[in-house]
Amino acid sequence: MLARRQSVLIIILVSLITFSNALSNGFVGDDHLIVVNNTFYETWANFPKLFAPGYITDSDEAFNLESFSHTGSVAYRPVLSATFFLDYWFWQRLAFGYHLDNVVVHVLNAILVYFIFFLILKDPSLSLFGAVLFAVHPLKSEAVCAIGYRADLLAALFFLLAFLSYILRERCGAAGRLLPQGASRPSGGKRKIVEALSHAALLLALFSKESAVVFVGILAAYDVLVKKEKVLDVLKHFYGRYLGYVLITLFYLYIYFYVFRNSAMDNARLLGGNVFTHATFAVDIFVQYLSGFILPLTVKVLPPLYAPPAAGYAAWVGLILFIFSTYKVCRKEKTAVFFVAWFLIALVPVANIIPLISPMAYRFLYLPSVGFLAAAAILLNKWGVSLDNLFRGAGVRVGAALRWGIVVLCAITTFSLNMAWKSNLVMAVMMARDFPTSPIGYLHLGMEYYKIGAVDKAREA
Repeated sequence: MLARRQSVLIIILVSLITFSNALSNGFVGDDHLIVVNNTFYETWANFPKLFAPGYITDSDEAFNLESFSHTGSVAYRPVLSATFFLDYWFWQRLAFGYHLDNVVVHVLNAILVYFIFFLILKDPSLSLFGAVLFAVHPLKSEAVCAIGYRADLLAALFFLLAFLSYILRERCGAAGRLLPQGASRPSGGKRKIVEALSHAALLLALFSKESAVVFVGILAAYDVLVKKEKVLDVLKHFYGRYLGYVLITLFYLYIYFYVFRNSAMDNARLLGGNVFTHATFAVDIFVQYLSGFILPLTVKVLPPLYAPPAAGYAAWVGLILFIFSTYKVCRKEKTAVFFVAWFLIALVPVANIIPLISPMAYRFLYLPSVGFLAAAAILLNKWGVSLDNLFRGAGVRVGAALRWGIVVLCAITTFSLNMAWKSNLVMAVMMARDFPTSPIGYLHLGMEYYKIGAVDKAREA
């Protein structure tokens, strides 16, 4: 218990240090639409409107008005919107408070990730390493530093809580399963409480962001790949284990598509105009996501609605290399198989299989990264053990230095990237510098220069 408390304290400390400079950032991007120029969240009298037909903000109206009173959301995310009422109640329009809330949610997510890793891997040091890697990886900067992107943080918070509760519920001997020898049998009341918590958390996750629809797939992967149950046995327990989660998910999908339809869905188009080109773009985006995981220094602030230049056959080659490498790793490291499955399943809603308004955004990887970074931690830990054994005679722990050196590199990179979210002008400068072929970056740069009266620079941009 003491080791776990120490691990949690380490996760909190490292996370707070890594994102400490985000607290001094201002409002950027969609934050102006939701907070700065919006009066909707100033009064709790508007709270019932989160459940009224007018919740959805028309995407054209939202970006063409100087100020207005509306949720600012083009998708139905009432849990997200509810947090903005709390923000305004505590902080009014003090950017520090909004950023603090984002950082706190991220820290809570890292702690939940640690406990999930601990229950599955049964290795305290490996679980700590994986959770810290999750907490400090540069791919988290976008979701944490922008108030308008809090949906990814909240969806992950409740998703992880629902999954952790499911694991604990199973370990309570639910669904008629035997408890470990010598373990005391908990009361049925406790099992029901944990089960209810899991279902309630999923409901909150879904109404935070639609990416949580993959929850049942993650549960099935856990039962088959971690608990080693046969697929037929899992199907036999469908009614007792999954039915509630499935019904909650179907209820949400009905609300999302038929009651509160996303006002921006009609603007989604196939990238390149046809199915094959769209598939190539999707593969290229997937490979670039992989590059962001493996090479953290390549993570930058992406322009809005960014789609990378088509890489053609090179993208397919990258996909083939990923499949081959994953197969080799999973054959040798069985514990990594479930986490690879987590990554791929959680990636489905944001992988451009169905065209997205924003083709590529690093915040989309917040939930999938749990699986990828866990698998990476397992692999790096194995390499580290091999290196420690190789240099045992020299009395140097090369493996430990490698693992925590990667953590330090990620933390420094994230700390530096956080500063790019300081203001809209700083973001625009970074986008124009890092993506010189993207017209959107120059458009935003020109607009920001114009706002501060630098007309010549605005004209040039």
